[in-house]
Amino acid sequence: MQVRVVTLRFDPVLEAFDDSPLQELLKGREVFTIRDHFFVRNGVPYLAVVVTCGLKPPVQEPEPLQKGRGREESWRALVSAEDLPLFNTLREWRAERARREGVPPYIVFTNRQPAAMRHSHGLS
Repeated sequence: MQVRVVTLRFDPVLEAFDDSPLQELLKGREVFTIRDHFFVRNGVPYLAVVVTCGLKPPVQEPEPLQKGRGREESWRALVSAEDLPLFNTLREWRAERARREGVPPYIVFTNRQPAAMRHSHGLS
């Protein structure tokens, strides 16, 4: 999460604040809060905008469905009963991290990623 401040100067020709710097800042970002503060300095009106934002989550392509299973279920076959306590600890850590960062848990990592580690590194 980021906090950005953008100061916009009043343009008497447009009779408005030029918000192009603010529009540029917001490209590719998800806005959580926005607050504005009006002030005058040396007879010129300004608008300070305080934006709390973060990067938009990347659009993820859905994993292909496996035979007889939905995408969400596919990771379960990779986790043994022996590994389940560690897997659940990782998921709890992920939930806390996601909550702190204000993002969905799958942005930190998906269920399938830690489940597949053991198999992809020859640890089975």
